Amino acid sequence: MSKKQNNTNIFDVGNADPVKIISEHISKKGKLKGSKKEIKSLKAICPHHRYTKKGKKRFTVTRAGGNTMRCTLCGKTWKADFYKPENLNKRVDECAEVVDQMKFMAQAIGAGKESVREVTNISIHLGRIKKMYKKLQNVAAKRDKIKNKKNKKKTSANSYGSWGWLYK
Repeated sequence: MSKKQNNTNIFDVGNADPVKIISEHISKKGKLKGSKKEIKSLKAICPHHRYTKKGKKRFTVTRAGGNTMRCTLCGKTWKADFYKPENLNKRVDECAEVVDQMKFMAQAIGAGKESVREVTNISIHLGRIKKMYKKLQNVAAKRDKIKNKKNKKKTSANSYGSWGWLYK
């Protein structure tokens, strides 16, 4: 007898709240729990936030030295400063080149419909990154200005872009 195949994509979050999914899979020690496959998908969807027992959203990042932040759940690190438009364009264009090659290879080798669809979806989402990043950056910068006005302090948050509020 053949094993029953599971056709669900472990990386497909659907309409679920990623923060809720992550929060439900945190052990008492603050680590992700589940099978290796589940932990791999949880790390991929990690929003770097969790819900407390009282239902409040809290970030799970710490300062990793210099201008970097590190998520204590998934272990990913990234720079705290905002990307300048030219750097953002360069990085996204480099990823787009890899995705274009993947699209070509998928067609050339006759990959399955699911693989072709996945690569196509990556390409579509990649095309929206620049615009979405700029919108999120503007909102974060406005939030930082509002917070600084409320505190009536002149802080050196510029060294962490708009993320300076994490380290006050």
